Amino acid sequence: MRVSAQRYYSFMRVQSKGFTLTELLLFCALLTCCAVIVLPSSLSGRVIQNEEGAQQYLFMIANAENVWMEQEGSYADFMQLTQTIPIKPVAENQKVSMMRTPFLAFEPSLTSSKDGVVHRGGYRFQLGVDLEGKIVGCWAWPNLAAYSGNNTYWIDFKEEKLFISKRHYSWKDTPSSRSPSNSEISPL
Repeated sequence: MRVSAQRYYSFMRVQSKGFTLTELLLFCALLTCCAVIVLPSSLSGRVIQNEEGAQQYLFMIANAENVWMEQEGSYADFMQLTQTIPIKPVAENQKVSMMRTPFLAFEPSLTSSKDGVVHRGGYRFQLGVDLEGKIVGCWAWPNLAAYSGNNTYWIDFKEEKLFISKRHYSWKDTPSSRSPSNSEISPL
């Protein structure tokens, strides 16, 4: 009886193909170590890209707003900019406002919420108003601080100058729609 049990167990060892629990645990630990090393470096690159994209996008919004101001006499809200935008007249005496296709609706797509906040490339954008309620600039802040960006930006449409906010906003902690005071921002 003893010989047949020994044959059975040796037969099972030969037929057994697979990984032991120790091997699987070592493999999982190796994957975890690789993820811990690789993920932060890839995320930091994404944060830099998002911040550069937000700054460029603020300048694009400012340019579009200034063209709109020349043509219409006031700044536009995001809905107007995403639907159409006036083009500068070719000649000085040209009074007709020419319109072209949406300026701000290109890839990656711009999504808008009911409260006037638009989302694009890891950042949120909101127009800022002065004490009289007139649009004067635009805020940009990260969707999730440290993951999609670290800085909050403000652009003044009249000066076409970009500022960085001294306060860092994120998802639920958003800047108000008012324009910032000089003590809240510094030139970039």
